[in-house]
Amino acid sequence: MKRWVSTIVLAGLIAILGTGCVFNDKANGIVLYGLQDDVKSTVDNYAKDIKFSGTIPFKDQTTPQGRMLILNENSAKALIEAGIMKQVTEKDKVSKLDTLPTVSGQQGVIFAKQDIKAFTLDGVSFAYGGNNIIGDGRKLVDMFAIVSEEAYKQMKGDVKLIGLLNFGKDISSKLAEFTNLVEAVQLVQFEE
Repeated sequence: MKRWVSTIVLAGLIAILGTGCVFNDKANGIVLYGLQDDVKSTVDNYAKDIKFSGTIPFKDQTTPQGRMLILNENSAKALIEAGIMKQVTEKDKVSKLDTLPTVSGQQGVIFAKQDIKAFTLDGVSFAYGGNNIIGDGRKLVDMFAIVSEEAYKQMKGDVKLIGLLNFGKDISSKLAEFTNLVEAVQLVQFEE
């Protein structure tokens, strides 16, 4: 019995840590990553239970530096407005970003844990923009990038969706409901 309880407690801790959840804030929302149909149907299925929801398109591409999530400017602005684009300030501390770096034409910005220099992909050059993340932890990809609307059209990769679900209350206990519905799930704290 004691071993069984220890196993459950350990599994719970792993689930919480794996989501990037901040312990002193209650997760009032979930970010979904995955195929368009999967994310849309999940958002639709929970529509009656949520305070607000939204979907944001992105392209998912594997590069020599790792897996990259590519956003156009409008998608990145939607994440800023939702208050879930963050800058890593210390090893495990994050702060909300209020503005985005400027992108134009064939010049984009890439965010990753480590500095990436002289990076070009699909004809677009990327400047390193820092150690920024979506939510409170890195999920699904190793890095993400923001490009202009015109550059986004030429970028390769699978078109997918980010789904934002703000329940307006602590949702941590419901995380398991979402894990098999989409490619990746992350608990977040939306601003009220």
